[in-house]
Amino acid sequence: MDLTFLVFILLPIPAVSYKVDMPSEVLFKVGDRRTLTCSLPSCPERVTFSWTALEDKPLYADMESKHTQSLLIFENVTNNHENTVVCKATCGKDSKQGKTAIRVYSFQRNPVITGNEHMILGEKSVLTCEVSHVHPSDYLEVELLYEDKVLVSKEGGDGTDSLKISHTFQPSSEDDGKEITCRASLNVEGIPPDERTKETSGHLRVLSAPHNLRISGLTAVSLGSSLTLTCEAEASPKLEFTWTSLKPDGQSVEIGKQREISIRNVTLSDAGVYQCEVSNNLGRQIINVSVVVQAPPMNTIIEASQKTVLMEGDSVSIFCKSDGVPVDRVVLRQMLDSRTTELKSSVGSETSFTFESVKVSDSGFYECTAFNTFGSQSASLSLTVEAAPHNLRISGLTAVSLGSSLTLTCEAEGSPELEFTWTSLKPDGQSVEIGKQREISIRNVTLSDAGVYQCEVSNNFGRQTDNVSVVVQAPPMNTIIEVSQKTVLMEGDSVSIFCKSDGVPVDRVVLRRMLDSRTTELKSSVGSETSFTFESVKVSDSGFYECTAFNTFGSQSASLSLTVEAYLLEVELQPSDAIVAESGSSLTLSCNASGCPQPMFSWKSLGNLPNRGLIKTDGLLSKLFLNPVEVEDEGTYICEVTCGSVEKSKQTKVNVFSFPTSPVVESPGPSLEGEMIRLTCTVLDVFPANFFRIVWTDGERELHSESGMFSSHLQNLTSVLSYRVEAKDQDKLMTCKVLLDMNGVPTAQTVKTASTALSVHYPPRGTRITVIPQGELKEGESVSISCLSDSIPVGRVELIRVVDGIETELMARDGVETSVILTPLELDDSGLYVCKASNRHGSESDSVEIKVKAPPRNTTVEVFPSSEVQEGQNITICCNSVSFPPPAVVLRKLDSESVIYSLDGVFQLINLTAKDTGLYQVNVTNDLGYETEIFTIHVMEKRFESPPSWTDFITPAICLGATAALVGIMVYLWRDRKKGSYDLTKCNPDTV
Repeated sequence: MDLTFLVFILLPIPAVSYKVDMPSEVLFKVGDRRTLTCSLPSCPERVTFSWTALEDKPLYADMESKHTQSLLIFENVTNNHENTVVCKATCGKDSKQGKTAIRVYSFQRNPVITGNEHMILGEKSVLTCEVSHVHPSDYLEVELLYEDKVLVSKEGGDGTDSLKISHTFQPSSEDDGKEITCRASLNVEGIPPDERTKETSGHLRVLSAPHNLRISGLTAVSLGSSLTLTCEAEASPKLEFTWTSLKPDGQSVEIGKQREISIRNVTLSDAGVYQCEVSNNLGRQIINVSVVVQAPPMNTIIEASQKTVLMEGDSVSIFCKSDGVPVDRVVLRQMLDSRTTELKSSVGSETSFTFESVKVSDSGFYECTAFNTFGSQSASLSLTVEAAPHNLRISGLTAVSLGSSLTLTCEAEGSPELEFTWTSLKPDGQSVEIGKQREISIRNVTLSDAGVYQCEVSNNFGRQTDNVSVVVQAPPMNTIIEVSQKTVLMEGDSVSIFCKSDGVPVDRVVLRRMLDSRTTELKSSVGSETSFTFESVKVSDSGFYECTAFNTFGSQSASLSLTVEAYLLEVELQPSDAIVAESGSSLTLSCNASGCPQPMFSWKSLGNLPNRGLIKTDGLLSKLFLNPVEVEDEGTYICEVTCGSVEKSKQTKVNVFSFPTSPVVESPGPSLEGEMIRLTCTVLDVFPANFFRIVWTDGERELHSESGMFSSHLQNLTSVLSYRVEAKDQDKLMTCKVLLDMNGVPTAQTVKTASTALSVHYPPRGTRITVIPQGELKEGESVSISCLSDSIPVGRVELIRVVDGIETELMARDGVETSVILTPLELDDSGLYVCKASNRHGSESDSVEIKVKAPPRNTTVEVFPSSEVQEGQNITICCNSVSFPPPAVVLRKLDSESVIYSLDGVFQLINLTAKDTGLYQVNVTNDLGYETEIFTIHVMEKRFESPPSWTDFITPAICLGATAALVGIMVYLWRDRKKGSYDLTKCNPDTV
């Protein structure tokens, strides 16, 4: 790319100053052709240029000068071109000079990555990246990246044109195929962004010995099916596979060198052990698999008690059996055409079926099928029953329409194969053979195709015939219509029109007149002809007349055109009916005269309407223009036409309406639920007001309507609706519909609407608190408590826990819902949870009680006064535990089967003896679990007769325990009402 530099010469008054125009610094790419421009454009003479280098080396460039500009040309930029050059320009006696610093860069080659192609799994490898032929290299930065992660980076130094970095890497199997990238950046200012960075990417190739060896495929296959086994392993480089069949006699047979082996049509000998050996130059591995062949039934046969070709009426038995592998069930089936019928099914290996008297319809294939767990086997035989033709019948429509198709089918029973011959029996006694197939078909039937058709069926055992009569049904033909004289008449002439049809029999003929798009029946007669006479025709009798003949099978029509000409004056005013015009539009009334060569026109109006219209008359046509139409133009307009002594007129009514804009609804804005509001609807400049009606709706029902009062001028209509808002009315559209009930107004202009949406405020409602999961909650589980409400405007919701009358706020936020998750649940989380919602209009609450259950824990046993007592003393055993619901406490001596129950964990043993010494166990149980404690009681003997054992005092202890249990139950009920935990009452040693 050539660089062009312009030199601007400032011309101050009165002195002249010149300035050399050239850049202070340029950046060239090695290998490019570049130019440096020096110019002195303000010099009026030819400028003399000279170029010099400030550094001690040649310029290595060519120079071209022309007029006020000089070019220094670098044909092939190299590193030697880095220099500072001076351009001296002489204009007359004045000399000026400028200088430019030339910087050169080279960054042509992409980085080269090595060491990534042959890496051994688990062994250290060195990855290298090298960038060469770079200048200036001290601005070079090189990074080695593993996917998006920088492994190593390095910056270049002065004095070398290349940079090499390396990284030691120990690959795993997951690293195989991962991308490695070397990115080099030359951060020299001025280099184009797309040339600043070069990068090269490659993939890691990790080599390994075979591992993760596995065999896939079905190892239990059916006899005769296919066996496919696939050997799969992970390794690199490419694996070699060897399949070997290990025979029961110890021999091994190599059966393949592919990853997959396939055996088609498996036999019992294919069962056994198959071995797959996988290897590459780094190692080998072996895996075995056992294959089982599952066999279906074999040697299945089917046979008849006599020959398989029978005569109708013979008796025959069919036997089905299988004597190969064990059979669960045999089935005998009959297959006729595409239908299969099961004749007999038996458990075991054989069955049979007997035909006492066979028919031709019993001919066909019979199949015997044997079944077991692993499949089935079938055998079949063909049974043929022969008979002469019989049951002959002909099917098909025998009454067909003219031009349609006739199809007749001959059906019969007999065997062997039947031969068919179709013959047409003519009325003159002749017979014509028309086919040798079971079915004949005649397309485009004519009247000559009617008659008798005969079908003859035969085989080696006999013949049979059957006849059918065919009737061809045809519609009327040769229908004509004609008049008593010519078809062009003068008004007042007399004419008769005749209608008749002389083809096939006709039931009825109808004569009709067709004027414009209307059809009028003039005459209808039974039979083949009719007529109608006009005694004095009129111009209105001109038109088409049609004669139509009918019978059961169709109709035929003929028509003619009749023209009646008149001499009388006729006047036509368009539009002829009442006209409805919108205020501001344009309207043209056209009056046309016929039957008079030079008519005279005049326009009038009823009711002394102002004559504002423009009248234009041209020959037989006169027009009245109203533009624009105004309210005052409403009325009746008359067009009078005079032709000599004859005068005729036509009139039309013009109705004007104005409905220029849609209504406007005014609303008071947001309202409180139950408040009465007023909505105002206004529509401007309407006419005639008495034809307008304003209707208020809420989208589903009509709330209020009112009509306007008559006025001869434009009027503004206003309607006010009083409405008590409810919460369900939130965002409800209140619509004001203005209706113009005036005939002739386009439908699109009869209704205009405007709507406003109600904004209803109300205090919180529907406030509810939900707990998930519901039902039983256990200590350590999680529970989600949600608080939800509905209010407008949106207020604040709070989730509060109440325990012993103390409220704790768990969560609060502005909105309509909040929630909290308790995890893990503790017994102390039991309590009353309240959801409270509020806004500026009020508040509402909902609550739920949560009880947390836990199995017994922290069980302790205390013995008072001591676990070592003298014979005859009493002790009290106190069991303490934490749980909910409250547990049942059981005390028993480990070498005794007797137990004592307590609801409060207190037991009292009275008058102990030495036999009461031993190990005791306390079992604390509720429906969530249990906990046990074992302790020892030692009773020291007295030197006299042994006292009774501890079990002799169970009854009084139980009485005391029952009393204590009653107290415990009352305490439990109080605590259960208070919170969801239970702690057995601790003993008070002072009372023991």
